[in-house]
Amino acid sequence: PAEIKHFEAAKAAVLQKNQRFSSSAARRIGSAEASIFDAHCELLLDEEGIVKPVEQLISEQNYSAEHAVMEHLGALAGELLALENEYMRQRAEDIFSLRDQLLREMLGLPAMDASHFGAPTVVVAHLLSPADMAGMDLSRLQGIICEAGGYSSHVAILARTLGIPAVVGAEGIVAQTHKGCLMAVDGGTGEVWVNPTTGELAMLRLRCHTAQTLADGTSGYRSIPTLSLDGRRIELSANAGQPAEVDAALENDCESIGLLRSELLYANHSAPPNEETQLAEYRGALEKLRGKALTVRTLDSEAVTGNLTSPEHRGDNPAMRHRGIRM
Repeated sequence: PAEIKHFEAAKAAVLQKNQRFSSSAARRIGSAEASIFDAHCELLLDEEGIVKPVEQLISEQNYSAEHAVMEHLGALAGELLALENEYMRQRAEDIFSLRDQLLREMLGLPAMDASHFGAPTVVVAHLLSPADMAGMDLSRLQGIICEAGGYSSHVAILARTLGIPAVVGAEGIVAQTHKGCLMAVDGGTGEVWVNPTTGELAMLRLRCHTAQTLADGTSGYRSIPTLSLDGRRIELSANAGQPAEVDAALENDCESIGLLRSELLYANHSAPPNEETQLAEYRGALEKLRGKALTVRTLDSEAVTGNLTSPEHRGDNPAMRHRGIRM
């Protein structure tokens, strides 16, 4: 049917764009961050969870391709939003991002062009996807404010990696702003100022100066052993949500990874990662640590549903699953 061909053509185009985004992100910000786009590609290729249900709505219910994508991907995102686990709720943004990319492609709508900002810019939006950020002029991007999203959303993760102040969950901010207005963002406190007063600007400049002074003053302690006042040696370890966060921990002179949450490796893939994928991830983390200890928590399946789109991985009671162990 023509509508299935319409869907297939859009899927192929979006897949190609995400593969291009992945290659670009790997060059600009690192291979770990590029895996976000790889996860989108995996979802697009998920026959049982994405492709067949959409095509069934077209062939059996006589839906248009656009209607079928809206219906099925909207339902999938709704299931994720209903979960208690915050990390998994944030994965609904991946589904929404794919839905919007497919709809743009099918409707012939142009993608947002933010490849060049004429001046230092704070981007304000209801929700930004990794695809939106992939094409942004990072050299002039000074901050990000989104009405939706959370700490573990991909936009927040990318912003932290790039060192860009970001605030998410700022309800109503789009209606309060307009192009060209003066904005200030404190990603540490989650505060946003729209057209700050002279007094607020003075306070913000002092806050920036204090933060920079603190950063400069503490950087010298990174290579010094951690000791209590009575001389007891204390091992300074870091928790990591995924292997990619090992880099940030090492930059801050951690002595080991006290807990690596392996369930997030599962959550970042549309299907459970195979043994080779897991081996590559953990080997990469160990090689970065160069002999420092790494503690891995094996899959804690209360915290992750495994396959985001496969019905057999959804349960009525998420507590009735297996608990991870440390090894």
